[in-house]
Amino acid sequence: MNAISQQAARDVRSGAGLTIVRYEKDGRTDYGILEKGRVTSIKGDIFGDFTAGDRHFPLDEVVLLAPIEPGKVYGVGMNSHGYRQYRMGAEYPEADPAEPPVFEKSGSAITGPHSHLLVQEGMTGISGSPELAVIMKRRASGITEDEVNDYILGYSASFDAMYPEVAIRDMLAAKDFPTSCPLGPWIKTSLDTSDLEVSLSVNGKVYHQGFTRDFIYDIPRVVSFLSSRHVLEPGDVVLMGAMGKEAHVDGKSADFVDRFTGLGELRPVAYPKYQPGDRLVVRVQGVGELPFSVSRAD
Repeated sequence: MNAISQQAARDVRSGAGLTIVRYEKDGRTDYGILEKGRVTSIKGDIFGDFTAGDRHFPLDEVVLLAPIEPGKVYGVGMNSHGYRQYRMGAEYPEADPAEPPVFEKSGSAITGPHSHLLVQEGMTGISGSPELAVIMKRRASGITEDEVNDYILGYSASFDAMYPEVAIRDMLAAKDFPTSCPLGPWIKTSLDTSDLEVSLSVNGKVYHQGFTRDFIYDIPRVVSFLSSRHVLEPGDVVLMGAMGKEAHVDGKSADFVDRFTGLGELRPVAYPKYQPGDRLVVRVQGVGELPFSVSRAD
């Protein structure tokens, strides 16, 4: 069948329950709808009105790109009770900060599935966390928490990369560098985000696992807060922060895994350092898998 189903066509018109991809085929980049292993092109604006197009391809015949054209990226630091307590140890405060601790990445940070996260010269490896990503649909400024859902296009999987040794002196610089935000593999426009499992596997072994129910600041709180400080534009990405009390490999705490490097000046526990050649996969329940590799920059 060289067309999406009638139900999917209705979903296109309503904007509900879709899997939106951004892909390359025959040298052409386009947005499409993924259904039952087939991609159908989109006519129109994914942030406004669009309909199903007349180009149809099996998924394995297209190259998936980052599901959104690079815009601004915002993130929340350590946005879970378990992860924050794990990282801060005895320094964990009794009360949560009144405002979410946020940071920014530039558009050049965004890269797609099966891409390469590049380790720059002078860096000894890359750390980071698997995260749920929120994709904005409408321009948002000063919106309330109750209004947030109307401004969201959908959700994706992401990895918030950082250089641990740079973070000791400059956390913002540690997080914002080219390829530091793998994103994908697509956008789910309808998703119950209240209790999703988010995990990271490295070379086939689970290193990090958490659940969105552990968020300190939920999605409406974070997006509303960001819109009070910035004007959020269609296609902007909000990374919801690291989750999970501990990372484990084969049942052992991450503190005892080879190649984990302690940085006592930064945190009383170790950050992992992923090396060129490592293959990472972020999994977000209800979204899918985001595979990418760590490579040395030329």
